[in-house]
Amino acid sequence: MSTAALSVQHLNKNFSSGLLKPPKNILKDVSFVVPSGSITGFVGVNGAGKTTTIKCLLRFIFPDGNADSKIQFFGESEFTPEVKRRIGYLPERPYLPEQLTAEEFLTLHWKLGGGQKSQMSASDTCLKTLARVNLLGVEKKYLREFSKGMLQRIGLAQALLHRPDLLILDEPMSGLDPDGRRIVKDILKEEQNRGATVFFSSHLLADMDELCSHLAVIDKGSIYFSGAVDDFTRAESKDSVVVYLDRDKTRKQIQVSRNELPAKLQEIFSQQGQLLKVIPTETTIESVFMRREWTAGNSAGRPS
Repeated sequence: MSTAALSVQHLNKNFSSGLLKPPKNILKDVSFVVPSGSITGFVGVNGAGKTTTIKCLLRFIFPDGNADSKIQFFGESEFTPEVKRRIGYLPERPYLPEQLTAEEFLTLHWKLGGGQKSQMSASDTCLKTLARVNLLGVEKKYLREFSKGMLQRIGLAQALLHRPDLLILDEPMSGLDPDGRRIVKDILKEEQNRGATVFFSSHLLADMDELCSHLAVIDKGSIYFSGAVDDFTRAESKDSVVVYLDRDKTRKQIQVSRNELPAKLQEIFSQQGQLLKVIPTETTIESVFMRREWTAGNSAGRPS
């Protein structure tokens, strides 16, 4: 069994709320696993704790001291320079040096990441990476002249520059038009095919349906699910159907569990309703997430 690319156990983080006020509990015993070679989505509403978790993982801020707390990259508990070199990161709001050109920006990060040891030159590496994010031809353009979507894509180019084993991307689709989103999604699939692991947060759950094999779902600072997408959606796909009916000359659709279906059909017929069809629900990450019927404590299982 391969070692997980990322394993998080019992992560907690409190922030001060001000003088004489109790600290605010942001992360509460957060635990999840990102399997090697997977594309794992990090799902949660605004304020759920996604960005705080990522900042703790990368030691931009430090989690609260806890004897049970553990963050491991590639099976290693120490966040060494060797481990850091294996990680590519895109923050939620990248702040880029606007006085640099695109090529200067990537060359800087190429040198910072030890690119001098590579067989490829800085220029070749930067141009190849710019081509991947569809920015070839603007290498001499200053970042201050870039649109929001272009800045997002060059931020991703920086994360890809050294062919990392693990990509950690905080809202990589933010500010992108449909073409930009397609470019990023294609890149994430290419990285997985290369053997890399991808861990990314997004509010675009349709993108996660397309890309992800695994999920970590966080709400109010607690992990409510960690595991395969199929396990997250299985409960609804097995237990729920949509009933299409015609009642009072009005076509309607209702969603019921399979156990409730016989009683619901009897009710429809008793009210002279006409049954049009019964089909299983189209189960997606979004459909399960929006129901929000999963409960705390299911960190290793499917939604209840």
